[in-house]
Amino acid sequence: MKIIEKLGQSINLPISNSYTGMVITGYDLRIVDIIKRDPNPKKNEPGGFYLNSFVDVPVSVPGESFHPDNAKLINTIIRKNNLWGRTVSVLGADKSLIVKRVEAPAMEHDELLETLRLTEREGLSYPMETAALDAMILGPSVSEGQIKVMMAALDGEVASKYNAFVRRTNFKHIAISIVPSALSALIENSLIIDKEAAVPVISIGKNTTGIYVFQGGDLKFTRDVYVGGDAFTKELMGEYEVDGEIVEVNEEEAEQMKILFGVPRGADLFEAGVHGITGEMFLERMRPALERMVTELGRSLDYFKNEYQVRDIPEAYLIGLAASLANLPEYITENLGYRFSAYNPFEDFIHIEDEALENARTFGPGYAVSVGIALDQGSRINLLPVRSRYSIKGLVKKIAPIAAVILYSIIVTAVSIAGVSYRKKLEANISSTQQKISGLKVEQTLGSLVEVQTVNLKNEITAIETRMTVYPELQGRSIDWGLLFSETGMLMPFDIALNKVNIRFDRTQEIATDGELYSKQVILDGRIRGKPNDQIGTLQQFLRKVEETKYFLHPTLLYTKQSSMASEGESLLLFSLSADIQKGAK
Repeated sequence: MKIIEKLGQSINLPISNSYTGMVITGYDLRIVDIIKRDPNPKKNEPGGFYLNSFVDVPVSVPGESFHPDNAKLINTIIRKNNLWGRTVSVLGADKSLIVKRVEAPAMEHDELLETLRLTEREGLSYPMETAALDAMILGPSVSEGQIKVMMAALDGEVASKYNAFVRRTNFKHIAISIVPSALSALIENSLIIDKEAAVPVISIGKNTTGIYVFQGGDLKFTRDVYVGGDAFTKELMGEYEVDGEIVEVNEEEAEQMKILFGVPRGADLFEAGVHGITGEMFLERMRPALERMVTELGRSLDYFKNEYQVRDIPEAYLIGLAASLANLPEYITENLGYRFSAYNPFEDFIHIEDEALENARTFGPGYAVSVGIALDQGSRINLLPVRSRYSIKGLVKKIAPIAAVILYSIIVTAVSIAGVSYRKKLEANISSTQQKISGLKVEQTLGSLVEVQTVNLKNEITAIETRMTVYPELQGRSIDWGLLFSETGMLMPFDIALNKVNIRFDRTQEIATDGELYSKQVILDGRIRGKPNDQIGTLQQFLRKVEETKYFLHPTLLYTKQSSMASEGESLLLFSLSADIQKGAK
């Protein structure tokens, strides 16, 4: 099984049941990697999801999420946590992201997207034609023939930036997702949430708080309010009077007090923190932001209950880093009447067996969206452009020719092994046949029959010798086929796909430019996608790599041909390349 996992990782296939989610914001990078395991009764280990690694890295340049230095940070994390070959989903958290509920005629997914491009174009500040767009059907509408849809749109240039950034890392980018999709995946896998009841999930971000209410597994209501964790910090910054003196609290110190006090209650009100500031003073400064949040939450939940005629909301869940503040759920519960609790996926269905990862439980609510993004993997909404998406179908097309060559080499190798003993048998048959010919020649009484049998036996010798030529190794060749085809795969740039690979040892020899015999033993037929200038550069890069490898001699470009347009501004460049396989390549 380990061999299969390593093979899958080498070609970016999630064979090891790994799920990786990454949240990229202007201030931090959060990565969660999860492994799914089957139950192991012998070791008394339950099946399910296990935390493999988690990390929160401040970005190198605040506000510049896609800076190349951030990609280097991620690659450092990948090496440290052995995350090679992982497929990753990322959260689309850009300000150009638009998520809204709409109604549309019942139709197939592709038709739905085309309809939305026409009907929702006026609501975007960027061209709908180039926007990354996707939608998920929430269910039937009360209007006949209509469906409720959640639509997500992202500026096409921003989607390209996400993809370019992830491609700088050693992750394989498979999806740009959204918070509602991540939360749907969390609720779907949860062991503690009552999926049939009304389930509000409150995501407290840095500047905004998202309110999402699910029922029966479907998203019923969503609203953003403009108060977040930063509002608490800003209220706490500034001047305080402590023992008759004025002290100044900066942003870093305000964050320290948030961690120390949370929302002060009971004895905490009389405790002293930074600069001697007490919990009571802290709460007084924090109260305006808390009251704004409580007011907006209450207004939203009351509206949902009235709109959907829901009698009871058993429990609401807080997620986000601010949800980990001590006593925050209790404070909101006391002031609203609804029961609130901080949701922690590591206390729900994500197992932690590595003691080094135990501190993840402390920050669990802050990693809830990352976990959901990983589990969802873009299955509900994916804003990564279709041409850039990772897919099994696309991968099969790309590796099928190489796989066919590898299969051929395995067959040839197997036949060659059998051929070593078979050759001795053939040689013995040849010797025996030659003796028969000599014996027939001295049989004068057989007349013309001798000549007929002599011709037939000579033809048999020729046939036997011809059959021996199918074994290249028997002709003095010693080629490491495994390394040869591995080397061929390493030569392929991202934009090149092979259509066909031919290997033959019976081609007519020609004189190469260096004066050596040249027989075109390998023919590589392929195609390059993109713009003409880029295609030429890609082909030149491929030719240089072929020339540098020790497995091929006399690489020669046989022809190139431009195909019909594949999409606006792009085309396919077809090419054919020949080379010799070097004897004795090890």
